Amino acid sequence: MIFSSVFIYICAQILLRSRLNAKAVSIRKLPAEALAEVNYNNGDMVHILKNSSWQEPCLWNSDCQNGGTCEDQGEFKLCQCKPGVGGDKCDFVSDCFNKYSNCEGERGTCSYDLQNEKAVCTCSGNKALHPYENICKETCRTDGDCENNGICKEKGGNGFCECKPEIKGDRCEIVYDCTNGKYKNCKGENGTCSYNFDTNAAECRCPADKKLHDLENICKVSTESCREDSDCQNGGSCTAVGESKFCQCQAGVIGDRCQTVVDCDSVNYKNCKGDNGTCFYDQQKKTAVCNCRFNKTFDPSDGICKETCRDDSGCQNGGYCTIVGESKFCQCKAGVIGDRCQTVVDCISGKYKNCKGENGSCSYDQQRNTVVCHCPDNKTFNPYEGICKVKRNTTTVRTTNSPSLMTTIRMSTSSECYCGRHSYSCFYDAFLGKVCRCLYGYIQVNGSCTAIKYNTSTTERPETTSRDCDCGKNSYYCHFDWSGTKVCDCNYGYVQIDGYCTGNALEY
Repeated sequence: MIFSSVFIYICAQILLRSRLNAKAVSIRKLPAEALAEVNYNNGDMVHILKNSSWQEPCLWNSDCQNGGTCEDQGEFKLCQCKPGVGGDKCDFVSDCFNKYSNCEGERGTCSYDLQNEKAVCTCSGNKALHPYENICKETCRTDGDCENNGICKEKGGNGFCECKPEIKGDRCEIVYDCTNGKYKNCKGENGTCSYNFDTNAAECRCPADKKLHDLENICKVSTESCREDSDCQNGGSCTAVGESKFCQCQAGVIGDRCQTVVDCDSVNYKNCKGDNGTCFYDQQKKTAVCNCRFNKTFDPSDGICKETCRDDSGCQNGGYCTIVGESKFCQCKAGVIGDRCQTVVDCISGKYKNCKGENGSCSYDQQRNTVVCHCPDNKTFNPYEGICKVKRNTTTVRTTNSPSLMTTIRMSTSSECYCGRHSYSCFYDAFLGKVCRCLYGYIQVNGSCTAIKYNTSTTERPETTSRDCDCGKNSYYCHFDWSGTKVCDCNYGYVQIDGYCTGNALEY
């Protein structure tokens, strides 16, 4: 009897794998609007029920990557992954898509360190891991190793070049607007592109017989001459050049007729337009200015017109009222914008933009200084979609016996299944037994996920403690995410480094 059950179990495993692989049907890649079942030519079928999820079974430990093990889970064997690893085959290393998402190609190689049970970014050649950008970069010893007035700063035991705005590259060798941006064609006979350290912006320099074309952003022979100064805008003068006369513009003004004010178009006051003000060239002051109207005042730190505040109560979402120049403006938390800090970016256009209505409620948590998606009791937050979804019900797989052992594989969803807020999955096995997939540090106890207890007794008196989470004195909250990775919510001015809130974030 036992031999027969084992034989049927093994057959079910092999048949399931062959049907899913040999027929080239990838259940996980089917779109949400897929049909409810997939038919094979021999009449067998696999039912894919909408709003259900399926984890591919395993046979051996070798089927599971990154140190995962193949263990019994009811009727089937499933991969059990190490902390920080997920996916059917433990092929999803969480931090390779989060913390080290840019550690690839020339920027390093992200992999899972089995010994330390965490993701690592490995560098090659003369590169080292930048502790805050989490990518591999070339190191420096002195400022002379950095181009375009870059500064060599020590971070995490290595020196890295710190570049001026709009300059990139490990050695600050790339002026973005000259290579890929606005002035990418300003080269050769079309001009010379370089970085202006006075304005902290790239510019296209033209020879005396050419002018910068406003639309093409290259130097061209001017075809529009002038007769008198009144033909030139913004304080320009009509000057003889050879046999013709052309507009000679004031500093910071370009165009055949001196019609374009650089600061208004692309530099300091580029956002001073519409409700944020009106930018123009002040001929008396010989500089661009941002003119405000209505009840707004110019904020020199942002280069736009904004509403002022009297005290912190006039600022929303944890913003505070601070003095800038001769006025007071709301200083917003990271990820919050608006004159009154009334707009949470992630709720409008970021990762929680769909967390609204039946998908949840998005807001800024002032205590934790982060954006959160609030879910009702019958739903849980899905980190991949950024919305609240009905608590996950994993499908169960049943086989039917026949003279040929098994001819059909069917899947069906279970009834409502909930294991508490410390779980990321709940389902019923083939015997209708409840199975909880718990977050790292928790196990299933009486149908819900409970913190693992460890024996800390040093005497005959038994004592147990729950697995603790500590980020140091500079944190106000510590928890483990779905993959078991420790997450520290640090006080203002501190960042998480090696599992603790340390350093001063304002220095970086």
